[in-house]
Amino acid sequence: MEAFALYGSDQGVITRATRFLESFPDAPQRTDVSLRLAEAYARTGRENEELAVYDALLEELARKAEGAAGAERGGRCAGTPAVRRAQQLGGGALA
Repeated sequence: MEAFALYGSDQGVITRATRFLESFPDAPQRTDVSLRLAEAYARTGRENEELAVYDALLEELARKAEGAAGAERGGRCAGTPAVRRAQQLGGGALA
């Protein structure tokens, strides 16, 4: 995909980026690939597709942020004295 972007082949970027996003739902490069895809759509005048990519990216990032915030909250609470005491009293599901 980099070569297509470097040489200005927007259709190549669109094809490869779309395939990448479909094939690798958990890849750490998804944000960068999505941005390149949106830029290629913008350069080719495909505004609806460009905006759809941005919308999908924002939704994906929001889900990741919510998951990280939930994990962070769980991590902070898991070792607190109150949670440890509840586990000792049989409330193991609280952790």
